[in-house]
Amino acid sequence: MLLDRQFNPFIFIGIAMCFILFNLFFYRNYVFVFFCTLVILVYLYDTMFKTKTMYSKKKKLELLLKQIRLEELSSDKHVALRVPRRFRYLLVTDELSSPIVKLKFLNRYYEESFVRIVVLLEKFLKRYYRIITKRSDLIQIENMKDLYEEILSTEEEIYLNVPEYERHSKKRNLHRAVHEEFRHIQKNLKQKLRLVLSLRN
Repeated sequence: MLLDRQFNPFIFIGIAMCFILFNLFFYRNYVFVFFCTLVILVYLYDTMFKTKTMYSKKKKLELLLKQIRLEELSSDKHVALRVPRRFRYLLVTDELSSPIVKLKFLNRYYEESFVRIVVLLEKFLKRYYRIITKRSDLIQIENMKDLYEEILSTEEEIYLNVPEYERHSKKRNLHRAVHEEFRHIQKNLKQKLRLVLSLRN
């Protein structure tokens, strides 16, 4: 499976160390060596922090996906989907971890909508990864478009079934929270659609 390509930090560190050693032995510019070493240490700290954050997000999503009750998905609704036995493609990266985890409050009001969103996203990503790894024909793009529209249409259904504010507090606007997370999801899926469409041209 094709994961998002990332710059290898060891390449950066290796090149930087070569410059430091070269400067140390030939020019003895200790100020330069000090600042280069500082940059490497800051870079390593930042990389480790981001890796830990990404792992934490994916772990939260993985735990949440294990709790999902797929039987909540009505078979007579427009989700004429074959429900996946397990969620695999949502865990490839942490891009959608945050909005999915933040939308879990829907389980308290309209669990079926949350389950449907997750299932549709899984199926959308399955087609996306299979297309970019050339394991599926580009004809699947049309199916991705249908899934994209299906995901967005779920937002309106949520507004009809979820109260605007929390039951015991008027402080949190649930509709606004749904809107914000759906915009995050929409932006991410649009980028993926543009990519697969560029492969067809």
